[in-house]
Amino acid sequence: MKKAEKSRKKAVLELLLVLVIAAAAAFGLYSWQHIMLKKEARLLQERGYQYAMTDVDYALGYRKIGSDIADHIVVTISGMGVDDYAEELAPMIEYLKDDALFVCMDRAGYGLSADTHRPQTVEQVVDDYRSALKNANIEPPYVLLPHSYGGVMATYWESKYPDEIEGVFYMDCTVLSAEEEESAYSALNAWTLRLFSAFGITRMTQKQIVTLPPSYSDTQKENSRLLTLHSFRPYAKDSEQKLMPQNCQTTYESIVTNGIPKAYLSAASFRTAEEWLAADDWTRTWQKMPKATDEERQQLAEKNVSICKNMAEDVIKPYTDLLGNCEILELPGDHFIYMQRPTECAVLFTQFLQRVDEASFVSS
Repeated sequence: MKKAEKSRKKAVLELLLVLVIAAAAAFGLYSWQHIMLKKEARLLQERGYQYAMTDVDYALGYRKIGSDIADHIVVTISGMGVDDYAEELAPMIEYLKDDALFVCMDRAGYGLSADTHRPQTVEQVVDDYRSALKNANIEPPYVLLPHSYGGVMATYWESKYPDEIEGVFYMDCTVLSAEEEESAYSALNAWTLRLFSAFGITRMTQKQIVTLPPSYSDTQKENSRLLTLHSFRPYAKDSEQKLMPQNCQTTYESIVTNGIPKAYLSAASFRTAEEWLAADDWTRTWQKMPKATDEERQQLAEKNVSICKNMAEDVIKPYTDLLGNCEILELPGDHFIYMQRPTECAVLFTQFLQRVDEASFVSS
């Protein structure tokens, strides 16, 4: 009996020891992760990233690139899940930095921006952008440069506060319609990623995070990696994904057709299989996708060309007509067209700014 009791006590002590060691390890990992995040945030600030307070209880991270005396202030709005939009846009901005001041501002939970438990409705997100810009003494009017889901915020902004916007250049953005969108939000996935991030597991398991194509500089790749690690995975980002259908519907219902100059750059505008294959080559090289046979790729090319054949007329045009004064531009390529073909994007954006200038001259 005494022997059994001693065995139980020994097992309990061993279990307690394991728990103490596990707790100490968890505390050490947690502390190490947050020390690293603070150190990396300081490094990013040394490289040009700044903070601007919103009118609520958190700050947004942003980076200014270009000329402070330029005629236009371009506010960039990233797609969903993109933490390094300033780095991604760098090659395109390089061609434009003498013609405009680019303000690459991240939403709550993105990049260096603080996290928040506030629901990330489109109204909240746009209010955050507006107040952070004004608190940073960056006054309107602005030219908006959204990509993908960022187009939802841009459309709400220019419809709700048209006096603040002098132009919108949509880069392969979400096309809104009366049909309800579906969310890919997973509470379990979000909880797991947040736990892994808090204790630095993401940092250890993804040491070679690559979010930029090979053509980018080592500094740009490092900045991108640090920004991605910093925002893995905040409550605000989960809220945005969860509320995506609601935000799309709210924005669609808020659209006010107006004369603000706009352009919609469509990357899904393939006319030939060769165009699709060129984009696929670039994407596979960048994202290190599995190889496919020539036959498989040819079939995919023909399928996508068929899908895109009437997209501009049947899908994009009804939306741009609703927005008003919106030109459709076709530049076939990857969804991240500004990274794949930065020079062509810069040329089209320059031409768009000239159109904005002409509209401003006529109105004055």
